[in-house]
Amino acid sequence: MDDTVNNMIESINFSMFKESTTDLDPKLLKETLFFREEFRKRYADLDFIHSHINKIAERWDIVLTQEFKNKVLNFNNKVYEYRVKQADIQRKMIQMATDHEAGQLFRSINDIGLNPENDIINSFRKAKISKRKGPSRKRLN
Repeated sequence: MDDTVNNMIESINFSMFKESTTDLDPKLLKETLFFREEFRKRYADLDFIHSHINKIAERWDIVLTQEFKNKVLNFNNKVYEYRVKQADIQRKMIQMATDHEAGQLFRSINDIGLNPENDIINSFRKAKISKRKGPSRKRLN
């Protein structure tokens, strides 16, 4: 992902415009340099870079080259793929942690001498926990 971000940041230059720099508004040129430097400073903040690249592409659409617009589309696709991979890794890690915790729970139940499947169910039946419908109605006098 680092190469993709770096390539996108470095493509923020005057060649991204259809017109020559002499025909563009000087404010636009200053903003171009500002954004490139800001992206370099916040290189690790993918959300910031992604959102601002898309805002630039949307707001400056009429002055941007098709090549730059294609780079933005490619960047968006790679960011999406990266986020899907990260979500999958997180899901797998959560599942591993859940499996580990469940294993520890069953080991601790076995350590105290209970059969986790039969003894717990039987103890619920003996205590009539499964048949209780609500709190008892004791009268206070």
